[in-house]
Amino acid sequence: MLPAMLRAARSLYLLTSLVLGIALLFPALGWVTRLDAKWGDGRVLEVAIGIVLLGLIAEHLLGGVTRLRQKALAQALLRLKPTLRHKGAIEILIRALESQDEKVSSTAHRELKRITQQEIPADPAAWREWLESEEKATIS
Repeated sequence: MLPAMLRAARSLYLLTSLVLGIALLFPALGWVTRLDAKWGDGRVLEVAIGIVLLGLIAEHLLGGVTRLRQKALAQALLRLKPTLRHKGAIEILIRALESQDEKVSSTAHRELKRITQQEIPADPAAWREWLESEEKATIS
């Protein structure tokens, strides 16, 4: 319920800002004159500035709430699929499996098994397939 109300309030704010912006940028339309007649002389600019400042403050505060929610969701996802935390490292280690240096490829394979807790052969294609399946399982 609350997110829908916030979206509606944001949409109203953006629409009001757009209308006031058009009224101020294009005085030939006569909107400013009509609004001045209703609100009093010179009030249109004050109202426009007030609405923009109020909207910026609201966007800042709501952005903080959204970032906190996204952080909580990401932490929950990492608890469910801990291997995603190391996706970048896993991709680098898979590329290292292709090394011509036996020491590099064996170390990469050992680290892949340690990080993922999987017993997959030292085949880069098999590891890529496993990583793709993990990503698909996380998305669905």
